[in-house]
Amino acid sequence: MSLRSSVVVLSFFAAMACAQAAPPSAAPAPATDANVQLPPVRYPEFPRTGRASKDFVPAAWAIERESRGDLNGDGRADIVLVLREQDPAKRITRPLRPDEPMDSNARMLVVLVAQGEGSFALGVANHTLIPRWTEPFDDDPLFDPEDVGIANGALHISLTLLAAGAEGRFSYTLRWQDGGLKLIGYDYEAVQRGPGDIDALSVNYLSGRAKRSHGKLHGPPAKDVWTTIPAAPLLDIAQIGNGQQFEPRLR
Repeated sequence: MSLRSSVVVLSFFAAMACAQAAPPSAAPAPATDANVQLPPVRYPEFPRTGRASKDFVPAAWAIERESRGDLNGDGRADIVLVLREQDPAKRITRPLRPDEPMDSNARMLVVLVAQGEGSFALGVANHTLIPRWTEPFDDDPLFDPEDVGIANGALHISLTLLAAGAEGRFSYTLRWQDGGLKLIGYDYEAVQRGPGDIDALSVNYLSGRAKRSHGKLHGPPAKDVWTTIPAAPLLDIAQIGNGQQFEPRLR
């Protein structure tokens, strides 16, 4: 885990306590340390309309996850895609897990809004919420692509942080509003294995309420503390940034 990631995660812990195509086969490049220099990513442009998911898949990218459901309440099935680069040079051998390469190929979250006569319009193309895997000693932020999907008219995304000494899960609920995806719910759970601290946060931006708790792995049940959050416009997905580093405003 990099120093920068450690600072982000541990500072957040402190704040909480206080208040599908197969990738091409190629030999992975070796990583000698956690600060390996990764090849840069060039994020693609997308067509504005198309008639199928494949029409929105750029060359050298592939669909890793596809979910369908009505996001905007018009009775048509919209599509959410998780696209991933397919560059063999971005698969890096990890020092401690040589049999489990780090796939640093970037992902993009793409929302296709259903139109009439079976066509789709590009609604969102975001490459920040699901961060690129860049730390050889951590695990993939999107540990399971099934953690992205449409349910009950909203988009649900869960990311993980599995690193030495810490485990975290970051969950986002977004709804289609005003021509984009807006954040309506955020949930965070984390465990620090050494001290055994357990922290949790759940924010409902529609009700304006947040629930926080802090406890121990082998202690009494954590006590929930409810607070009211300041009224503010719902955040657009582009304003969230890196989904592992989002810090919600609670006061």
